[in-house]
Amino acid sequence: MVEHILPERQLRELQKAMLDFMQTQGYEESAQVFARETNNEGFAADPKDRHHNLLAKKWTSVIRLQRKIMEL
Repeated sequence: MVEHILPERQLRELQKAMLDFMQTQGYEESAQVFARETNNEGFAADPKDRHHNLLAKKWTSVIRLQRKIMEL
């Protein structure tokens, strides 16, 4: 059994954000395998869903914060 660092709710949110990214970027086969392995089969990327573009938004925030830290 794999021990996860994140609580179950956050893990599910991350998995859905990853699936959204894979599907919207055209990684359909990878998304299908990942969905099956994470028990998220049937997940479909939806522009109205809160997971849509979440990874890109978080990544942008991390880069912005890194720049601010470097400026200090």
